[in-house]
Amino acid sequence: MMSNSKPNMLEAALDYAEQGFKVIPLCCPNRDGKCGCGWKHKEKEIGKAPRTVHGLSDASSDPDQIKEWWKQCPKANIGILTNRRLVLDFDLEHDGFESMATLEAKYGPLPRTRVHRTGGDGEHYIYRNPGSTDIRPAVKLGGYDGVDLRANGSYIVAPPSLHKSGNRYEILDDAETAPAPEWLMKMAIEKKPASDEEKGAIRALNGVPEGERDVDIYKYACRLFGKGLGKNEVIHLVLLAASRCTPPFPEKEALDKVESAAKYEKSNKQSEPPEIISAKALSDMDLPPLKSALPGMIVEGLTIITAKPKAGKGWWVL
Repeated sequence: MMSNSKPNMLEAALDYAEQGFKVIPLCCPNRDGKCGCGWKHKEKEIGKAPRTVHGLSDASSDPDQIKEWWKQCPKANIGILTNRRLVLDFDLEHDGFESMATLEAKYGPLPRTRVHRTGGDGEHYIYRNPGSTDIRPAVKLGGYDGVDLRANGSYIVAPPSLHKSGNRYEILDDAETAPAPEWLMKMAIEKKPASDEEKGAIRALNGVPEGERDVDIYKYACRLFGKGLGKNEVIHLVLLAASRCTPPFPEKEALDKVESAAKYEKSNKQSEPPEIISAKALSDMDLPPLKSALPGMIVEGLTIITAKPKAGKGWWVL
């Protein structure tokens, strides 16, 4: 188990690579919990955002590449890709452990496997995907609060990385990674008939022809943000979809679409939905009487006057 005092991040990253994980250097928080890697990451990305240009697409298990990354930033946090794995992410703040108890009451104890404690006191249960099924990340897996799934196209922050709270990620159990239990596989792959939105996502990943790439790539990015995926996960999947277009959609333009989609998602979250009032509720309201600007004809406020051309509308306005 890795020590929490002045850990050697390069050594830990190389160890993960030796175990078969692809790793990526992440932002490292400073003592104040702010971005300490010089990339000026946003609050929610501190300690978690990749420090490479192409994000998860740059992940590697090549020792020379890993040494070069940590030479540039020795304190960088460590991210490990979860491709070909299923990671149950139990979030303490969102009742994840209550959901864990519910799952274990229904399916039995979670099979022993490698387990990490997160910097936010949650837990990661890391399992192998025993088949070749392409399983993607999910938020509130199976409808359970505080239970997210990390899978293909995703990653987790790994020990001994530093959380912005000052806590370090820890290895709770360094057991061999076990195959995912049957119920978890079923929950992860079980899907309802594809909605129009899901069909759009499938179309994006299957490749979009020229003339339709611009709109479809943007819509795909919006869908991913709408499902709760983080920006770096969205970038990874959008760049994958862009590479499969015919011809491939330019990377810079794909990244621009991600930025636009992120702004759209942010504006949607900030804006409150308008209050909807039924006609009956409106008729039942005790409203003040209307004041006439021209008795019997025009009331104060917004008045729209319509008539045929040359009928004298301008005279009425005057």
